[in-house]
Amino acid sequence: MNKRILILSTSDNQGAYEATYKIAKFLYEKKYEVALVVKYQTKYEPFIFQVSNIIPRIVRIKEQAIRRYPKLKSILDRNSYKTKFDYSYLTLDENLNLIHEERILEKISFTPDIIISGMTNGFCTSNTLLALYKKTNARVYYWLLDMEHLTGGCHYAWDCNGYENECKNCPAIIDVEKKDRAHQNFLIKRKNITEAGIGVIAGSGWVRNQAAKSTFFKHQNNILNTNSCIDIRLMNNKNRNIAKSLFQVDKDTKTILVGSLHINDPRKGLKYFLESLDILWKNLEDEIREKVIIFVVGEHYHQTEFVSKIPFKKQIIDYVKDYRLLSLLYQATDIFVCASIEDSGPMMVSEALACGTPVVGFEMGIVGTLVKEGYNGYVAPVKNSLELAKGLETIVRLEKEEFEEYSNNAVKTVELFSSHDYAIKILEQLFEN
Repeated sequence: MNKRILILSTSDNQGAYEATYKIAKFLYEKKYEVALVVKYQTKYEPFIFQVSNIIPRIVRIKEQAIRRYPKLKSILDRNSYKTKFDYSYLTLDENLNLIHEERILEKISFTPDIIISGMTNGFCTSNTLLALYKKTNARVYYWLLDMEHLTGGCHYAWDCNGYENECKNCPAIIDVEKKDRAHQNFLIKRKNITEAGIGVIAGSGWVRNQAAKSTFFKHQNNILNTNSCIDIRLMNNKNRNIAKSLFQVDKDTKTILVGSLHINDPRKGLKYFLESLDILWKNLEDEIREKVIIFVVGEHYHQTEFVSKIPFKKQIIDYVKDYRLLSLLYQATDIFVCASIEDSGPMMVSEALACGTPVVGFEMGIVGTLVKEGYNGYVAPVKNSLELAKGLETIVRLEKEEFEEYSNNAVKTVELFSSHDYAIKILEQLFEN
């Protein structure tokens, strides 16, 4: 008998939220009784249910303003909580719980056997999970898409190992007198995790290792890892022979796509990407330089300064929302670069590999799990621009036959270790236990 599965996520769209949607969709297609309950719904499928929080109008206005103008978050939060934060850690508050478990359960048509919590910031906390456990007696799991569920509130720990202890003296909290706030969050989580018997599933090898060191889950015997759950029906290499022409790029051109253009997010390491391009420029002969084009994706009026620093030819591409077009963009790319210096993913690494695109990146997140030097890409030590440039140069200089071998190996890697079929097999191991 198939398990009945409740999946929780703040949204069903973009990044970690998109990954949660995919897991729900794959399980639904496998004929599981599944419900994805979200705070913000953008997709309309029979297994998705939106639960709106009952909150004052002023809070709704605040949330809408933050979504439209993200820089307002630090200002509004500091005014609200009177606590100063280093927002590179993205600290949350475990006491903020805006949803009641009954509102979730009344939306779905079954009592779940399994509850999986993805990224649920601003939606529900461990308090909600404990309440759901008491109502349903379901087995409860966190699906780790970053470090949110391992810490006293931070999505990313950087060099802090507080999550291995009790998150005391939190570096994300600038106000000395409020330093205990993360520790209090930590204690609430530990109580709820223990009482509900919450386990974890990892979304990458990187975060699995973090979970194995964490206070909450270091005693869990087997932490399963789904990797990125790529739908290879959409993300594949079937159109690589025509993809460049669709972007009006000559087939002999060497195209490089960078993994993120969040200019002001230090986690994404664009400083090191630019440094690596300068080094690559100096190392290449004129005739090869002329064949290199950097794909720049996004709202380019925010990226003028960044684009001006790229020494090679550039092609500006509007932000890609359609997954079929995104697949073609990956297929038109010869090298995908992930310069992240603090990341549990990103999913774009697996998407690029699925489309037959070799990946060059720092040994961080899923790059360290899926990318192998001399096989499907190049892995550089974190923050080492010289090695990142060496990886770029290695792929740029590959002969046609060598590149095709890398490309085919990239596809095989995702089929074996990061596809939707792989993720479902991992989850079915969990369900059968």
